[in-house]
Amino acid sequence: MTLHPQARALCDLVHAATADAPPPSDETLQQARDGLAALFAAGAGTPASVHSVEDRDAAGVPVRVYRPSGRADLPVVVFFHGGGWTLADVDVYDPTARAVAAASGAVVVSVGYRLAPEHPFPAPLDDCWHALEWVARNAGDLGADGSRLVVMGDSAGGNLAAVCALLARDRGGPRLALQVLVYPVTDTAFDTVSYAQNAQGHVLEAAQMRWFLDCYTRGRCRPVRLAHRAAARPRRRGGRARARDHRRARPAARRGRGVRRAPAGRGGAGRAPALRRDGPSVLLAARAARRRPGRTRAGRGRDPARGRLTWRSSTSPASWPT
Repeated sequence: MTLHPQARALCDLVHAATADAPPPSDETLQQARDGLAALFAAGAGTPASVHSVEDRDAAGVPVRVYRPSGRADLPVVVFFHGGGWTLADVDVYDPTARAVAAASGAVVVSVGYRLAPEHPFPAPLDDCWHALEWVARNAGDLGADGSRLVVMGDSAGGNLAAVCALLARDRGGPRLALQVLVYPVTDTAFDTVSYAQNAQGHVLEAAQMRWFLDCYTRGRCRPVRLAHRAAARPRRRGGRARARDHRRARPAARRGRGVRRAPAGRGGAGRAPALRRDGPSVLLAARAARRRPGRTRAGRGRDPARGRLTWRSSTSPASWPT
């Protein structure tokens, strides 16, 4: 694949800065964190100016609140940083949060969730979910309009944002106006065409992604697979999130209408095998219902004879996929 000259320049810059760095591992974890922080700082430029920046405690989760102006009716964006669930923090992403606040005119709440491998799944997700609930409850105190609540994240943060949107949908709130997913992790299958074609030579390589995922899951859950309908007809296996070309994909959320239900969630026992592969971040273990009909402890049950699925949305270990 031929890269755009700007993308090629970025790849060359990253490779030059990391040429002597060892492969990421548990033993070199702090070195990897320091290296990413230095890389981000070198490319940050002049931070955007905002009205105010304040560190807050969101029910035990540290957050940093960026206000672009003194108005009290602004939208609010709950932002989850990237870094493979393992690297980075609110300090590293300070320039990004400032830029989002300044460009969008929204209050930005950057979430300092716990990092793997010290705190593997579900700790990072739990922190993000609790922060989202806190923002929804305290939007007025933040000078924000809680009816215009947005989740946003990049890379691993995009994964966390997408999962929080799914949890909000299935738990009846908080109601989201929009989700903004910037190159999110929505599939951890390493056997796709794009993985084979781009496994090496770019900013992020397949071996690094495998390490990030191992840090996050520690083998406790299956890999993530968000099932969507195929975006490109010739490639039916997998779905929209695995397509090589996403230009035909519809958005996963619509402004003013909340989060649209994923097409794969419409169920049917025939989809259960694929949905069972859903993994640690999705937390929606769709499987053929094995409980009696009616309400279940962790979701809503269906009559097994009808071949429906049981959706589990609890972050309790008892509800993890097996």
